[in-house]
Amino acid sequence: MFDEIRTLFTEMLDINNRTAELAQSDAPDLAREMLGLRKRYSDLSFRAAAMVDTDICTAYGDHEPARETIREYRQRNADLRRALADHHAKWPTSLIGQDPEGYNEDGRKLCLLQTATLEWVLAAFLPEMSRLAQTRPKAATG
Repeated sequence: MFDEIRTLFTEMLDINNRTAELAQSDAPDLAREMLGLRKRYSDLSFRAAAMVDTDICTAYGDHEPARETIREYRQRNADLRRALADHHAKWPTSLIGQDPEGYNEDGRKLCLLQTATLEWVLAAFLPEMSRLAQTRPKAATG
């Protein structure tokens, strides 16, 4: 389970890095490629969030040592989702080419937040929760 979740977050980080590269380009198909990356990232994000919620947060949420780590994950995830929603609302694909400098600057800021969040999940959250999972069996489900 942790390996599958780690794979999803790793692909999300790869997409984030590709988005950062594209934000610095003037490729003629920039809007189309960005839209594809947005969709793939969104799909992966939904799957990863569902798995983390079910397999980690719900399963280990009553385990005292895990509570603070889960709380931090939820806060970081909420902050990132809010920033993504704001970015997508501000930059529909039809506007990306109209202000490339503004888009690139906003995209750079978003990529920095995404990178920090995804790297934290991969380097801190998943290893800590995996460690904690070894100290307490997963709660029985119905």
